[in-house]
Amino acid sequence: MPDGTVENVLAPKVYLAHAGGGAVKASGALVIGDGVDIRTTDNLVNRGGLIDGANGRTVLVAGQDIVNREAPIMDSNLTSISYSQARVIAEQHARANLAEFAGSSSQILKSEYLEAEHCWMFFRSEEIDVPAEATLGMRWAYVVSKKGTYSMVQDLSDDQQRLRTYLQTMSDYFQRRGE
Repeated sequence: MPDGTVENVLAPKVYLAHAGGGAVKASGALVIGDGVDIRTTDNLVNRGGLIDGANGRTVLVAGQDIVNREAPIMDSNLTSISYSQARVIAEQHARANLAEFAGSSSQILKSEYLEAEHCWMFFRSEEIDVPAEATLGMRWAYVVSKKGTYSMVQDLSDDQQRLRTYLQTMSDYFQRRGE
């Protein structure tokens, strides 16, 4: 309070109505409507659920971070995320995939990246040594769409023509899916 006193208050819980067979599962919840507007002064965390503004707008505003793990945010009106946001998404997934090999390495991704109309492609830092048998004999790259969808793909850096073609293929894929 302004005078320095502390009050304990109850915070409301939001219960989501069941929308049909399997819509709300232990793995996540469904928030859908003609428009979805979620605002908080704290973190906004979505783990495994679906947020869909359907025919309206999807508005997510957080005073701190918006964390969206293994969960789509659907909205045909959703604006593009920034390069910085895409890099954070790629780093989170790369760190999860490479944790046992990365050790205390602070740089999980190379600073170089590629960009296409609908996505960015990021590459594992050379500081991290990953045995070939741990990755099916392939190097992996991390692609993030301009709407925040993540995909792990084969790193074709040793063949620039194939790499550019694959980047365009991924960009077209995200565009077709509206991701």
